[in-house]
Amino acid sequence: MLEWAHSLKMYAGTHIAVGAAIGAAVYQTFELLPSKFRPDDAVVLGISSVAGLVSHFVLDAIPHSEYGGLDIFHIPLYFVLIPEVILISLIVTFLGAVPIQSSRNIMIAAGGFAGAFPDVAWITCSWFDRLLGQSHAFSRFVFSTHGYWHATESMQMLDSMIIQFILIFNALTILNYTRRIYILKHPAEGF
Repeated sequence: MLEWAHSLKMYAGTHIAVGAAIGAAVYQTFELLPSKFRPDDAVVLGISSVAGLVSHFVLDAIPHSEYGGLDIFHIPLYFVLIPEVILISLIVTFLGAVPIQSSRNIMIAAGGFAGAFPDVAWITCSWFDRLLGQSHAFSRFVFSTHGYWHATESMQMLDSMIIQFILIFNALTILNYTRRIYILKHPAEGF
């Protein structure tokens, strides 16, 4: 079993869905401003990314369980993690993306990626440390920064799954809602 599996506490799908919803909400907020007050897409992209990143640490501060049930069945983490990431990414794309070239799609992707980035950095550093046989300063920084925000209490697996399902459901609802607003505001784009 992978040692770092015990350190991944909030499911990847939750981080991706919430980060993507935040990216959509940030885009939608700036879209409501009159055009002369609307910042460039690069600024909105930066805000979406930072907000998605912050959402990771906020979610990790909520007491929850980990992927701990995998130990009982001796299932490698990547057998669950890879399909989970693919599935939630497809759902986010289906519910949130608009079928045209739009910076909105980029903001959703940036928020979702930034929401999951601390876990990606954690996994990457763990892998390199095992490969090289020693821990490096950057890895120690990632581990201490990421670990600092995690809740110290744990929760029963079923309770944690229910809370994370509610978070994902709400995030996907926000994605779908902001998509509908976008479609109503841009009717000439072929919707």
